[in-house]
Amino acid sequence: MRLLSFFAWAGVVALARAATAPSVSETRFSYLPTKISYFGGSGAVLWHDAEQGIVYRSGDAGKTWKAVDGIPKGQAFLLIQHPYDTRQAFILSDGREHWRTTNRGDSWQRFHTPTAPSVQSGGPLDFHADPRHYDYILFTGKQCSQRLWWNLCHDTVYYTTDAFASDVHVLMDVVVRCSWAKATPEISVPEGAMKRTLCIGWDQAGAGAPRPSGRLGARDWSPQAKTTTSLFESDDLFETRRLVRMPEGTARAFMGFGSSRRFLITAASDPTPGHGGELRLFVSTDGLSWARARFPHGELTHENAYTVLDGPRHALLIDVLDAPSGVGTMFVSDASGANFSLSLHGTQRSAAGFVDYEHLATIEGVALVNMRTNTKTQTRITHDEASSWVPLKPPTHDVDGRAIPCDAPACALHLHGLLELHNLGGVFSSTAPGVVMGVGSIGAALRPYAECDTFLSVDAGVTWRMVARHPHKHAFADQGGLLVMAPDAPLVHALRYSTDFGSTWRDVRLPTPITPHVLTTAPDGASLQLLVVGSQARDQTSAPRHMAVHVDFRTLRRRKCTQADLERFVPQTPLGHCLLGRRTWYLRRRQDANCVVGEPLRDALGHHESCPCTDADYECDVGFLRAPSGACEPTTLLPLPPNACKRPGDTFLGPSGYRRIAGDTCQAQGRAKDAPVQRPCAQGAPAAGGLVHTRFAFPSAVAEVLHLDASPRILVRLTDGQVYQSADDGSTWHELRLFVPSFAEDRALQLVRHPYESQHAYIVSTHRTVYFTRDGGASWGFFPVPGPANAFGLAPVTFHPQHADWFIWTSQMCVTPTQCRADAWLSTTGGSSFHRIEADVRRCAFLATPSFAAPEQAIGCESYERTSATPSLRLSVFNLLKPQRELFPHVLGHTVAGAYLIVATLSGDALQRLRMQVSLDARSFAEVELPPSLQLEHRAYTLLDAATRAVFLHVTTSTSSLAPWGDIVKSNGNGTYYAASLAHVNRDALGFVDFERMLGLDGVALANIVANPEDAARTGIKQLQTRITHTDGAHWAPLTPPKVDAHGAPYACADVGCNLHLHGLLERPDVRVMRSSATATGFMLATGNVGRHLAPYHACDTFLTRDGGFSWTEVRKGAHKWAFGDHGSILVLVDDVHVTDTLLYSLDQGLSWQSFRFGERMRVLTIDTTPQASRRQFVLFGEATGKHSAVFVDFSQLLPRKCAFHPSNETLNDFERWSPSEQRTESCLFGQQAWFWRRKRERVCHVGEAPPAQDEHKKCTCSDADFECEFNHYRDAATGRCVLYPNTSPLPADVDAQCDAHAPDYDGYWYERTSVRRVPFSSCEGGDRPDRGTRHRCPRSAHHGVLGSFFGLVAVGAVIAAAYAFWTKRTGGYIALDTDDVHMHMIHIMDRFVGFVQVLWANAVALAVELPLIRNLLQRRERPFSNYHMLSSDEDAEILRDYGSEWE
Repeated sequence: MRLLSFFAWAGVVALARAATAPSVSETRFSYLPTKISYFGGSGAVLWHDAEQGIVYRSGDAGKTWKAVDGIPKGQAFLLIQHPYDTRQAFILSDGREHWRTTNRGDSWQRFHTPTAPSVQSGGPLDFHADPRHYDYILFTGKQCSQRLWWNLCHDTVYYTTDAFASDVHVLMDVVVRCSWAKATPEISVPEGAMKRTLCIGWDQAGAGAPRPSGRLGARDWSPQAKTTTSLFESDDLFETRRLVRMPEGTARAFMGFGSSRRFLITAASDPTPGHGGELRLFVSTDGLSWARARFPHGELTHENAYTVLDGPRHALLIDVLDAPSGVGTMFVSDASGANFSLSLHGTQRSAAGFVDYEHLATIEGVALVNMRTNTKTQTRITHDEASSWVPLKPPTHDVDGRAIPCDAPACALHLHGLLELHNLGGVFSSTAPGVVMGVGSIGAALRPYAECDTFLSVDAGVTWRMVARHPHKHAFADQGGLLVMAPDAPLVHALRYSTDFGSTWRDVRLPTPITPHVLTTAPDGASLQLLVVGSQARDQTSAPRHMAVHVDFRTLRRRKCTQADLERFVPQTPLGHCLLGRRTWYLRRRQDANCVVGEPLRDALGHHESCPCTDADYECDVGFLRAPSGACEPTTLLPLPPNACKRPGDTFLGPSGYRRIAGDTCQAQGRAKDAPVQRPCAQGAPAAGGLVHTRFAFPSAVAEVLHLDASPRILVRLTDGQVYQSADDGSTWHELRLFVPSFAEDRALQLVRHPYESQHAYIVSTHRTVYFTRDGGASWGFFPVPGPANAFGLAPVTFHPQHADWFIWTSQMCVTPTQCRADAWLSTTGGSSFHRIEADVRRCAFLATPSFAAPEQAIGCESYERTSATPSLRLSVFNLLKPQRELFPHVLGHTVAGAYLIVATLSGDALQRLRMQVSLDARSFAEVELPPSLQLEHRAYTLLDAATRAVFLHVTTSTSSLAPWGDIVKSNGNGTYYAASLAHVNRDALGFVDFERMLGLDGVALANIVANPEDAARTGIKQLQTRITHTDGAHWAPLTPPKVDAHGAPYACADVGCNLHLHGLLERPDVRVMRSSATATGFMLATGNVGRHLAPYHACDTFLTRDGGFSWTEVRKGAHKWAFGDHGSILVLVDDVHVTDTLLYSLDQGLSWQSFRFGERMRVLTIDTTPQASRRQFVLFGEATGKHSAVFVDFSQLLPRKCAFHPSNETLNDFERWSPSEQRTESCLFGQQAWFWRRKRERVCHVGEAPPAQDEHKKCTCSDADFECEFNHYRDAATGRCVLYPNTSPLPADVDAQCDAHAPDYDGYWYERTSVRRVPFSSCEGGDRPDRGTRHRCPRSAHHGVLGSFFGLVAVGAVIAAAYAFWTKRTGGYIALDTDDVHMHMIHIMDRFVGFVQVLWANAVALAVELPLIRNLLQRRERPFSNYHMLSSDEDAEILRDYGSEWE
């Protein structure tokens, strides 16, 4: 009896335990489902097995399943639920027979369509959203016809008004897509337009073309006749139709159609070949009227891919692809859906256009998005409907209670989102108010999915806690009162569940270990039954291995919740409990209530109480951007009201910069933040239409453009030899006919600018004729020349700096077609007569320049000596036509740069020793001495410039054709001794160097270095980094990156080594576009990127500096061409990667930008304005679909007022004083502090021909910045000190030069040399003199020593060995000397560049410079700047090139 009682009691206990655990059952399937669909408000579920074409149904939430009756096996092609009627669903076959249910799948009825369904443009069914018209359905079918060997198919749309109870009717044939205007419940379609349908179809007949039936028939269409797509509308199911009128008229080329809550959206593309398919977005809230979406000016270079994001109830959220970077830019609209402001830049997108974004299901205003910065993914959350975004606050402890080290803001929580979908339904949220779950990691960026953990928030994402290690799938049930997790891993044995919002967790054992694919429940979140879809391993069972596991939590038998078990959940934001202007509360179960809700809560959708308006209720309006201070600042000039800003000091009533967030219902207290405010007139734009433009089409491509200095006349040479001229800065054009009496019409070969006479220009023609103007193109004459222009790439004309009519003509003379030479001819009569200087020349040019003190009649000629089998090259000096003397018998090349004549000579046995000689007067020469590390095996040199009383020379150290580079060295004042300046500077195979000076500011230059020389030598792939010098090469530094990008988003650039890098001369597609302008002092525009090294050009953005390169701002996304106008008052940008019809311009020095559309899109090849950048007119030369155009743009009416200069009245003065040293630690630059006048940024006026003269110079005492490393020394990277190269000796002191009584620093003493020398261009006085060592009293005979040394210099110079042959190449700005091209590319110089420092020689040169006679010759006006010039007449920029003469 006792034994029986014991077993009975044990049975009761077992039953009790079973009752307190969830029940689990399984159903096996042969294949995984393609789709699982729940019918709302019931336990009915459909399982679509697309592999077998079967649909299964469960009436008990997935516990039991059976195939639906009446549908043959294999016929279920698509399963589609009605989105608004929860009782209807459709099974479509891939034929003409289909099935419908109206009772949640319990029974199905058959219906037919004329064609099979089409899935080409999305789903084949489109549903009406009005409850009275749920049976209005559009069906898209596919019609095909046989054409020879292939099928030709198109889509046809049919309609039914009774859900297929009767036969369907044709709506429109040959379509892209059709939709009901009432596509969502929120769209406000008028009652009379409930039948309105919209279709994108092929438009062949044109706008408004009538058709007898009103329908577009297949017989009217063929692929050959197909033109473009249009958007049609109809209110009578296309018995009649009409084209939809857009704000810009009738648009064409529609690409897509969609809806989002209150809005209909469509996109149209320009299909013109070569125009890039730029998209335009149109929005409607009622299906009747449309507005074009307005995005901030310039934020979108090309609107080429839109993604409409679902979520916001009162606004549109659109993500636009930034094609070069592959990320998106998110924009949020106002309540109209048409006016967009920037929300977030850098959103993460997939190639298919999906954005890693999710809006919380039940909470207004809250959404999560993943953004990509460089290669890192980071998560952001918004609590104000995308107005602002912040990182997720990380939990402080892990799941085991251990503290997590994480310092904000560098460390945050990041979650995997939509792009890595691991379950059905929402990624993060459900119908449970405020409950959010996700898989992610804590740190600086998101880690791979497998390395992540699972996190939970119960306050709508404000705070988070870790609830499980490793990734888990999750589901929300019982209105959030039940949370269920399944490890996202193979062979899972159990689920975990929580009934207290994740505070505690219990396990539910599964019948067999499975790999879970889906964990889901009914979409309303009220059910207590969940479904796990998973698979067993292949070797675990012989039965079907896929299964649906039904888990029923009703068996827990918890009590039903009462009102006392519920709480009001009030979402909070980082700023408080008011969200979108109201305090909203939602009803949900309390965390500690052990009860079951069991049904959807009627009051869970939220109740609102209005809040007073605060800053959080406003976002930046269109045309405004949030500044780092938090204020919304204008990004463009604001439109002025009529008759505003007529007097100085006026203001105008303009937008505040703020708008209320769409859907916000706050109550304004006092003056609303979005009310208009008084603004200074400097922020107003001149009257619309003030910008004038014209277009001119040339008959062929533009080959060359020459804009005469300080003149409105422009010359254009076309590729077919025609010449066009404009006399009004490019507004109008006429052909300049080249015609000589008694001869046929001539053609132009080259346009030549006189470098010293601004009104002189020349046209070299195909005949022996040169056309010329001496009055800036107002009139033209011609003169014959003694021979045709040479075809060797040599400059045909070179000019004298002082005598306008003196020039040298280099012609071509051929004995046979393969034996030609160049002859040099001199004219001192402006072309009236010529006399031959020398035959068989390499180059002849006047030696005198404005900076080089040669006799005015001296001509330097390189000519061939052909007495042996291999011709050699000699350098001689002529006194006009009379040979004076031979300087060197064997030369490689020569050039004049600044105050220096540089000659490359060959000497020694077999002429294999390369030497460089320098002269200050073309009489006496000294040998160039390089640092010891560069003395050997360096056979290529590029002379960069000599603009600052020193020679900059690039010496190639890596001669690999894949990745050449070298070192920049800088000379002392007489050009003889060189010290290292910058290593590993990039160059190309032709000798061009990545070095560029800032025009208008002496001593400022940029260069790109090869940061990976060892890897680049092996792979040929260079990683370039940019360096800048403000000390004329004495010190180089990286560029400081801007803190934020053009969208205001912060750069992820906190690590050492992250800087700004800019494309230089070698990478810019248009080398005529200069980074800076001499008349826009301190300005520089460039294309580049922020990171560790330079990115490809097309992936870069555009940056601006206004302070000489000390600080930079990203002004536009994407690579652009640019131009300066009116001395920097006007900045112009055009897209340099795509075709465009838009010009961006700034009238406030880059602070704000406006766009101007100039008509037909084209690929802009170059932008022209006056060389002085002083005018307000620009010409864009470009090409589009075979047409070659010039677009003239005139800004005169935008800046009509002349700037006023009142230096004593700051209020009236339109100019400000600016010094390039303002941003420096040291206040002085090159021993002085200089101030310039430039237009104030906010003033709306034009400068005119010239800004006020430079204000003043103040001498400074000498400091470390005025000194650089001495010869044989280099700067140690670790200490910054100049140290002696190993195994070398310092130069001896130049006693005689220091003791010359006329020396600038003469004080009766001479000083031993140290490791540094003063920068030649520095004019500092006094202060520390680290270049002076031990002091000694000067000997009395010092001055005689100077004179004796001078005569010694002349004597030695008379017997120096000279050179052999040369190679030079024209480029404008530097000289490239390379022995690889000597001897007609047959002989290669292989010997090392050896020798020791010739101390006596150097001293002699240095002392000669100190003679009064010599010094006076040298003290000529310095060139204010030096840069690359592409015109062959620029002697400072000459590159000599071997033209391969075959003359014997």
